[in-house]
Amino acid sequence: MNTTASLFAKILTALSDRDSGLNLEHLTALVSPLPDSSAGYDGAPSIKKNGQAALLDALIALNDGGYIVLNPLTDQSRITLKGLVWIGTKASLN
Repeated sequence: MNTTASLFAKILTALSDRDSGLNLEHLTALVSPLPDSSAGYDGAPSIKKNGQAALLDALIALNDGGYIVLNPLTDQSRITLKGLVWIGTKASLN
């Protein structure tokens, strides 16, 4: 599975577990957890921004494909029926 499909699967799986959807910050924490800044990790803010940018690109692609609904005003993402079907199809193939 390529990295884009893997990222899409992680996003859709995270969203499928939450009826109310998730905003970008919470989704970033679930999909690509970062090292704890209290552990002395200096680069976390810039890496977090890069991770959020990559995640936002993936969310836009999923939104354009009809797999999620992305609300640009609230930063909330919700999975659609098409996204749930995609997850179910991928899970049954594994």
